[in-house]
Amino acid sequence: MRNLTSLSLVENLLTGRIPPSIFNLSSLQYLELAENQFEGNIPLDMHLNLPQIQVLDLGKNNLTGLFPIHFLNLTNLIQFGLGSNRFTGRVSLDFRKFQYLNDLELFYMNLRGDIQFISTLANCSNMEILELQGNKFTGSLPKIVANLSTTINRLDVGQNQIGGEIPVGISNLINLGFLIMSDNEFTGSIPNEFGNLQNLVKINLGSNKLTGRIPNSLGNLSRLSKLYLQDNQMHGSIPSNLGNCQNLLNLFLFNNNLNGTLPNAHFGGSAQFVVLDLSTNHITGSLPQDISNQINIVLIDVSEKEFSGEIPNGLGKCSALQYFNIEGNSINGTIPASFSALSSLQILDLSRNNLSGLVPIYFSKFPLVYLNLSYNDFEGSVPEKGIYANMSAVSLVGNSRLCGGIRQLHLPRRIKQGRKRSSRTMFLALKLTIPIVCALVGLVTMATRLYLTRRRKKRDSMP
Repeated sequence: MRNLTSLSLVENLLTGRIPPSIFNLSSLQYLELAENQFEGNIPLDMHLNLPQIQVLDLGKNNLTGLFPIHFLNLTNLIQFGLGSNRFTGRVSLDFRKFQYLNDLELFYMNLRGDIQFISTLANCSNMEILELQGNKFTGSLPKIVANLSTTINRLDVGQNQIGGEIPVGISNLINLGFLIMSDNEFTGSIPNEFGNLQNLVKINLGSNKLTGRIPNSLGNLSRLSKLYLQDNQMHGSIPSNLGNCQNLLNLFLFNNNLNGTLPNAHFGGSAQFVVLDLSTNHITGSLPQDISNQINIVLIDVSEKEFSGEIPNGLGKCSALQYFNIEGNSINGTIPASFSALSSLQILDLSRNNLSGLVPIYFSKFPLVYLNLSYNDFEGSVPEKGIYANMSAVSLVGNSRLCGGIRQLHLPRRIKQGRKRSSRTMFLALKLTIPIVCALVGLVTMATRLYLTRRRKKRDSMP
């Protein structure tokens, strides 16, 4: 075993402590023990016995204790992975001697310290993967981040406590495919220069304190498939050229201050959305008719907005749709008949609008797990099968003209419909009775006059 150069036991169900003898294999170059259930501390003298180690991956275990700072002496490392363990402590990291480092994974470890240490990675000319998410790093990203290797493909500093503005210099990382900076405290606006990162596949800047507008330049990112800008304070309209991002599948813009309308250009271009969440903004106008082009879309959430008009009839062409939420708008009209083709729907929320008409019986045949039609103006009898039979999954309150349904819904048993009939009957009765009464009054009047006339003549003829 002394000549063993590679040991890989990845993704097994190994438990207990890592045997100390493993760290005495002085010829070892590759040690991969990730995705097991190892626990306990790492030997403090481990680095002394592994002088040739190049790949060290102990990630996704249950290792504990202080962060093994002595690992920073393993300067020949190409891949260094300790992510998803339970190390603790405030660390001062320095990677200036790691000129061969290609992959650094220190995610979800609850590490504390200043993110400024990232500047010490500028000498890592072959760096491709840098994952630091899920810690408690503070401070702001240094401008020298622009000097990181242009070979870097993945930069993830999400779920920390990093603040300040996003460095414009990140746009120098021309091979960047994944940029994840979500769940931090970044301020300012998104650099327009991000539009130069033509290899970007995913941008996640959600849950920060970003302001300003969404840069038009993002519409130039032809490879972009996922754009997450939710939970910020961004304003202005949504750039229409985002519809030109032919690979854009997921667009999350909810919980911002975006305004303007939602033009057809967003849906008439080459983009084929799968998930579209624009909820809780100030977008006005009507839902675009061209949304029917999104035949692969699975989720649409435009709730809590200021939309008006009717639900586009063409939406029925989106046969893959599973989640549709327009709650809290001013949409009117009826549920389009084309909805009968949306047989994949699982969650449907049309509540707090001005919709009217009958409640569709075909919903009872859909795989719906949640149906909210509350606070509209629907009328008629509620079906009793399918989703309508599950009181905990359906809400119909605030529709005063509904009746029927299962008893647990506590709707009137055709009372509303009965009142409608009696009112109509009364109207018809009055319509028929009034002329008859008038005719009878006329006849009585004529008969009375005739009687009085004859009586008068008879009196005059008497001697």
